[in-house]
Amino acid sequence: MTSTVKMTGQERIALQRSVTAAHIQGECDGDYEFVRSTFVQDDRAYFDAAPGGLRLFGTGGVADWYVILSSVLPDLQITVTHEYVGVGCCLREMTASSTHSAEFAGIKPEGRFVTWEAISTR
Repeated sequence: MTSTVKMTGQERIALQRSVTAAHIQGECDGDYEFVRSTFVQDDRAYFDAAPGGLRLFGTGGVADWYVILSSVLPDLQITVTHEYVGVGCCLREMTASSTHSAEFAGIKPEGRFVTWEAISTR
């Protein structure tokens, strides 16, 4: 017999906020093993890196993304500037920065500190 715990909408939103905040903090800390654990752990997992035209599928694809990320942006820091949340969706606008240390999307690294705006959805 399978039991399911029913959450109210507010409980689900609180959980979404908590997991999303922990995920972003894990990225800032470079704890990509933890970050990967915040994804669904089956073939539905995926990661889109729109600027690079890259979409990686499954838990293996997500793991591959964080190998790429750790080499391209080794000192990544993220500051959330806005948050929009509804039951089943959490969107965060953020400013990210890091030292561009490896080629990505055809852009060769020059070791410069870069800053950009991004959106994260979960």
